[in-house]
Amino acid sequence: MVFYINQLTHEVHKSTCSYVGYPNVIHLGIFDYPSEAVLYALKNGYSNADGCAYCCPQSHTK
Repeated sequence: MVFYINQLTHEVHKSTCSYVGYPNVIHLGIFDYPSEAVLYALKNGYSNADGCAYCCPQSHTK
């Protein structure tokens, strides 16, 4: 799956999410699970990264 991160909110979204919030997003990469995308974002400077409550509920913790 392709994932994006909103640079303002640090929410991680699947590419198919209706809440992805263009134009404030950048491509994170392709991951098998949302948790992998969130971990990647955390390791790359997005200290507040969290999964979207709608498309990545299992990774939504905040």
